[in-house]
Amino acid sequence: MTLADLPQIVIWLAAGGALGLFYFWLLGRSVAAFGQTEGRRRAVLFIVLRLAVAVAVLTAAALQGTGPLLLALAGFVIVRTAAIWRVKGAE
Repeated sequence: MTLADLPQIVIWLAAGGALGLFYFWLLGRSVAAFGQTEGRRRAVLFIVLRLAVAVAVLTAAALQGTGPLLLALAGFVIVRTAAIWRVKGAE
């Protein structure tokens, strides 16, 4: 790793983090929609959108190579861990 690689590292970590934020935000929206009457269609829409965006971001990272894919996944896992801590703290 050189200093020239640092912007790419930050970009892919941020992309994975942004994916994680969007993914878990939509997950919360899906759960809330299932709790409403007539909310199942919206919940299914949120689920499909969540998966489509995740596939798109991770595919773009994979096409750039192993490093970007692992960095995007690391960013996602960091946000996932924070989301789990937040939910556990709310209990």
